[in-house]
Amino acid sequence: MAGKQKEQEPVKKQPEGRQSFEDALKKLEDVVRELEGGDLSLDDALARCESGMEACKLCYKLLEEAEVRVKKLIESDDGGIREEPFAETEGEDF
Repeated sequence: MAGKQKEQEPVKKQPEGRQSFEDALKKLEDVVRELEGGDLSLDDALARCESGMEACKLCYKLLEEAEVRVKKLIESDDGGIREEPFAETEGEDF
């Protein structure tokens, strides 16, 4: 069975109705662009700011969830592979 390749697992998709990190980040970038434009009324600017804060919170939450799932693969002395939990780098403040 040396010629057989292991099939790749499908990429996990976001549950229906849940925004992806990329979508939330794009929304946040759009809000920043609109606010920097300076053409919004105060009420519209505040509404966009609230929307941006929600997108920011979602991005942060999704990044935290991803961090929990990240595992570092280490080759052991016998040539095997073991999983090691992701460790935070010292000095990172988010």
